[in-house]
Amino acid sequence: MKWRKRYWFMGAAVAGLLLLRLFFFELHEIRGVSMWPSVNPRGSSEWVLVGKWGEPAVGELGIFRAPNGETVLKRVVAKAGQTVLIRGGDLLVDSRTPPRTPDQILATACPLWDLEELEFTNIRNRQGWFDPLGRLALKPVHGRLGISDDGKFLAVEPEDGHAELRIPAQSFRDDHLASSGRMVRGQNVVRDLILTFSLAKADPGTSVRWTQVMRTASSVRQVLVLRVDARGVDIRQEPGFAGRYDGDLGDVRFRWILVDDHSRLQILGRHEDVVMQSLPNTSNGAARQRLTDPIECYLTCVTDGASVILGSLDIQRDIHYTPQPADGPGLKEPLPLGPGQFYVLGDNSPESRDSRFW
Repeated sequence: MKWRKRYWFMGAAVAGLLLLRLFFFELHEIRGVSMWPSVNPRGSSEWVLVGKWGEPAVGELGIFRAPNGETVLKRVVAKAGQTVLIRGGDLLVDSRTPPRTPDQILATACPLWDLEELEFTNIRNRQGWFDPLGRLALKPVHGRLGISDDGKFLAVEPEDGHAELRIPAQSFRDDHLASSGRMVRGQNVVRDLILTFSLAKADPGTSVRWTQVMRTASSVRQVLVLRVDARGVDIRQEPGFAGRYDGDLGDVRFRWILVDDHSRLQILGRHEDVVMQSLPNTSNGAARQRLTDPIECYLTCVTDGASVILGSLDIQRDIHYTPQPADGPGLKEPLPLGPGQFYVLGDNSPESRDSRFW
């Protein structure tokens, strides 16, 4: 009798799992890097658990199945009742640029890659360290951070003496440093250094680059170790993860907070009306992300190396794909979406090949 009860409970559990699998959830293997880093941070493949009940809303992720049985993961940017148009490479929904999700912004604005995945090569007649997506990355820097001799640049000088990073210093000369906490007072070490500058005042083509390096041994991510003395700031970066923060960001503020000879780094930059902060050293030593309105991102790396929290995966749906020619009306002319139709994009590939009509 006892064994019968055990078999009954085991059979009921298996039957329940089968019912969940058939009607509510399904495992899918996601390949490729079009959704990186919100999904599949390593760029090879990742298994995700997908809900099968209902349809995805705009901004949510969906699993889409092609006629050949292939499944891909995309983010819904328009659905039934809306009109889509691609003009000059930009997607317009109801004649407006759709708002970008935090995952999309992070995928394009602050990528993180393991240094072992960076390759020193020549792409588009430009030599340097490139990530697996073909974007220029920065190799870790070991050296000193300080104002250049002519006072025009903030420079990182590696141990070999060649400058790796040069940021226009015209808007954070001595008066700005003095008003921002003062970098050095005589021989005293200043614990709080704020550097403020505006790319709008910089020379055309100027970009800001930030190299972020993280340890992987535990969830505690010590990004930079800084020491300030009368000559400048020593910067040391441990091997691990590298990231980049560049482009035309408008007004940007870099803030280093020194705590017990270790650093907490904040990078404040306005990018498409989104304020992004990076606080790699969290108070409890654990990776976290917090979103408020307006969006304020506290970004760290989780233990497995992913750069963002995968909070959108619990709202995926399983819907089917209807092929649409790449040069069809959905790209060149306004296309109204009918019942059950969706227009979706990859998080880091908003242009052409990665956009699809479903």
